[in-house]
Amino acid sequence: MSLYDRALGELVVVKALVDIPPLPTAFVEGFDIKEMKAGERQWMPIYLAITLSSFTYVDVEFPFWFYIKNFINIKEEEYKNQSELFDLPSPYFFEICFMFIDQKVFSKVTPIETVGQKSYFKYMSKVAGYVEDIRHCRTEKIIRHLEQQNVHSSHIYIPNLQHSETHLINLTLYSFWKYDKGLNEKANSIDFTSYLLEPFIKDEEDEKDANLLQDL
Repeated sequence: MSLYDRALGELVVVKALVDIPPLPTAFVEGFDIKEMKAGERQWMPIYLAITLSSFTYVDVEFPFWFYIKNFINIKEEEYKNQSELFDLPSPYFFEICFMFIDQKVFSKVTPIETVGQKSYFKYMSKVAGYVEDIRHCRTEKIIRHLEQQNVHSSHIYIPNLQHSETHLINLTLYSFWKYDKGLNEKANSIDFTSYLLEPFIKDEEDEKDANLLQDL
């Protein structure tokens, strides 16, 4: 199951635009979706919200943290502490952000902050900018943290790491062990040169094959 599929199980608040009968979801979610009259609100998994929104049965409300002021606070906290990652409000923070930024996911969704005040597209472009700033800052902190680690240790612990950020560890360690075979037996830290230059590094076997083809 992909991270996106897992994020679809997270809960959001929806506002019913029409009367909606109860939905038996206890066998999957552990609770049932209660009957809703038009105008009533209720928590439900994102995958159900997407389906009901596609029929314009509900209006999906943005998560409580999905507001400009909260994004500003998260960004400030992330940049303030350069030694640790900030504890984001959801384990699937980036996946959910991109669901709302991508207008094709929810057919009916309206951020409260834009009602009668701001352009929806201008608002979402500003949100996307904050999300990318937060992601960039966290990526730099993760790399710095890895540079200080002993790669020969059996565990690497990074508090508040998002599921979507674990690939950074996999990629950097893979590149280190692949291209620094002579160095990694002695060194205790990660050399990120090989990671950054990975697309431009050729194996000796690849070079031999290329020379053989040229001779032919």
